[in-house]
Amino acid sequence: MDRTTHYRNDAVGEWLKQAYAGDEKARRRLANLEGPHALAPDYSALVHVQLKDAARKPDGAIRILNKAPEPNSGDYPCADLYRIWSEGASWTHIPVPPSFDLANVVFASAGEDGRSARFAFESADGRRTEASLAQMGIAFRDLDLVMRGAKEAEIEEAFRGMETSVVPLPPVRRTEADNPPIELDGYGFLAFDESVQGFEGTFRAGESEIRAALDTAVREEAVRRLPRLAELLERLAETDAAARRCAAEELTELKNDFWLDDGEEEITEEAFVARMDLESITLGEDGGATFWYADGDLFGGHTICVEQGGDGKFISAEMMG
Repeated sequence: MDRTTHYRNDAVGEWLKQAYAGDEKARRRLANLEGPHALAPDYSALVHVQLKDAARKPDGAIRILNKAPEPNSGDYPCADLYRIWSEGASWTHIPVPPSFDLANVVFASAGEDGRSARFAFESADGRRTEASLAQMGIAFRDLDLVMRGAKEAEIEEAFRGMETSVVPLPPVRRTEADNPPIELDGYGFLAFDESVQGFEGTFRAGESEIRAALDTAVREEAVRRLPRLAELLERLAETDAAARRCAAEELTELKNDFWLDDGEEEITEEAFVARMDLESITLGEDGGATFWYADGDLFGGHTICVEQGGDGKFISAEMMG
């Protein structure tokens, strides 16, 4: 592929929302995207392939960043996957191995339920790989393309496996009537949010006000996690500081290598820590927690996600979104 116009995902996602609502100008914009692309007839889904910034590590792993290729850097073709439905929207991207020699992307079918749109990638030598957007995402979910990177063979294997990826049945959706609010003693209440199928609340912890979530739709399970959530809030200042240090140790090099603006000097881990802003915590089933930070424009407005295991040790930090 040649380097052409690079499209921001937030802009394209907004055009798709407008097109789905019937806006003809937005529909023309999507029809005229540079690079291989295909739209569902009802504008509920879009696949668009463009080059993104990439670097090859000494071990051969390829790290792909969601931004336009730098003038003197490497690049890698990626398919941006957009989906719109009445309750919301989603976006992700997957790499397309150059060995496939992509020639075209076409809409294949709407799927039996009217929502699982299928698209096909066609190569210059006549090969074809067809999958739903859900299958594409599942095929690549175990590859860490941003931090660790992935070998070319791993990308090719995931791409070939999209057609046979098994999409699990959606869980039973619960309602607020099923799940009345839960009191967290001394802090307040967690209310059930039907859109995310989990319990959420905003609490005061020391000098901070923090949003906390339990990623379960089962009320009994949510109640079981309350002592762990209370412990996190009681020790928030200490744990937040440790999570920031973990993020700085993991991501400062990424910032300095790939995300410095023109004229911006390299930053220290101390400066990295100072620019992060804790927004929320999600508590998982095993007692592990995810800390979500605004990035202070370290990565152009992306989210920083820090994972803590159930044993209290920090596992990883990633730039996401």
